[in-house]
Amino acid sequence: GPEGAGCSAATFMAGGNTIFAANLDYVHFCRGQIFINPRGLHKTGVIAGTTGANAEWESKYASVTFNFVGYQIAWAGMNEAGLVMSTMSLNQTELPRPDPRPVLDSGNWMQYLLDTCATVDEVLAADELVRNLTVDHYLVADRSGAAATIEFLDGELVAHTGADLPVSAL
Repeated sequence: GPEGAGCSAATFMAGGNTIFAANLDYVHFCRGQIFINPRGLHKTGVIAGTTGANAEWESKYASVTFNFVGYQIAWAGMNEAGLVMSTMSLNQTELPRPDPRPVLDSGNWMQYLLDTCATVDEVLAADELVRNLTVDHYLVADRSGAAATIEFLDGELVAHTGADLPVSAL
């Protein structure tokens, strides 16, 4: 798209509460969908990894998510533990090489994180468990006010948190 165009997200603390804001600058008109995702469901990813196995997990947390394409394919959302995420496109994305971790595409990966994580630290640790196929980068925050940006650059997950993220925005 044109220079300077695109989605934005930011998070900050106000009155002891984590505030998360995001906009969607999508060039095509689409009807957005809001989904309520219950806890306690067994889920399976749709893409087999290099071992032939698909990701499988139980949804520990209920969540509400937004997207244009369908159930369990989150583009933004928040779970009952107070974890919130949003995705934005990033043309510079360069994914890690395939490895034995189960694979999830971007929307299923976000749903997996909302289903299984309560904190930013848990989101970052989940990279050891599943591999994301994406063309996006992400802003994630939790109820404590912790925040991280997550990008996949030069074949590596790059996260900025704490002092490395003086302004929690993408």
